[in-house]
Amino acid sequence: MINDETINLISEFEGFSETPYKCSGGYPTIGFGAIYGLDGNRIKMDHEPITREQAEDLLRRDTKISYNAVARLTQPYFHKLTENQVGALTSLTFNIGSGNFRASQIRSKITRGEIESAGKLFWQWRRAGGRIVKGLVRRRAKETELYFS
Repeated sequence: MINDETINLISEFEGFSETPYKCSGGYPTIGFGAIYGLDGNRIKMDHEPITREQAEDLLRRDTKISYNAVARLTQPYFHKLTENQVGALTSLTFNIGSGNFRASQIRSKITRGEIESAGKLFWQWRRAGGRIVKGLVRRRAKETELYFS
């Protein structure tokens, strides 16, 4: 279950744009950080504007995909995570992608049962394009706060 805190955190840091823009990682993005449109195709810079309602649909879709990746990739310990820990991990996965989450030390610690220490590693994911990004520093701090609340 994806809680409101998770949706609010993601939407706050992604922000809303009805037109395409390049995210800090350089990917064409729309709505609340969607890189795939409602039709399932990658967003391109010439994508038609979308409504806030369409952006919210994309956010729900993409958050569910990230949540499912967290559930799958944190076995056998997923059931031991709190709702807020799952939310923080979902926000992280939404932002960095499931492949990066799969390769992360955070996931490795969780799958070894080191749930508490895993939450202290969000800071490692504060770079985009090889440089530290203030917005990612703030986001990782909020995710860490959610993880431990």
